[in-house]
Amino acid sequence: MRIDSARLSACIERGRAIGPLALVVAAVVCLQPGLRAAGSLFSSSPPRAEHDAFAATLDDYHALHALSVSRVLGRSAFEAPAPPPDRTPPRVKAPAPREEKPALRPAPEAYDGPLPSGYLRTPAGVRVTFGTFALGEGDTAGELTLVSAVDPDHIRLRVTRPGHETREYAISMWPATLSSFDDVHEPGIERGSSR
Repeated sequence: MRIDSARLSACIERGRAIGPLALVVAAVVCLQPGLRAAGSLFSSSPPRAEHDAFAATLDDYHALHALSVSRVLGRSAFEAPAPPPDRTPPRVKAPAPREEKPALRPAPEAYDGPLPSGYLRTPAGVRVTFGTFALGEGDTAGELTLVSAVDPDHIRLRVTRPGHETREYAISMWPATLSSFDDVHEPGIERGSSR
């Protein structure tokens, strides 16, 4: 029920006795527009761009409208329209299962491959022969790679065996044996005799 301010002021002028409740109602009715304006001045409101619920919808509308216009403008009565774009998602291949490599066994401590049978130094480089095949520096034959060959006593080979770690070996063309010079003793002292 709405109280008309003109009727309220007429009642007050006629001298009727109005109770305290009627005075409060009259004050609220008269001050209501001012209170609303004051409340909007002191209330904080978010910026319009953040609070606008229709901004995204309006952007979608403009994009669809532009698409429709471009479809109509590109048509001709004499040509077939272009096919619609393919909207199927691309197929993703499943990753191939990983094959775990078995752990490599350690390489032998001592070289146990074929021993070199020849050493040839030429202007083109060094050639080391191993029975039926020969290797130059950097060449590979089977599991052997000749890394370097300074002289017949200092040959470095890299051995790569399946299932084993790769290892380099320093070998000599001649096996280490006692020479006649290793058995030299001081003159006048017999071996095995005591002084």
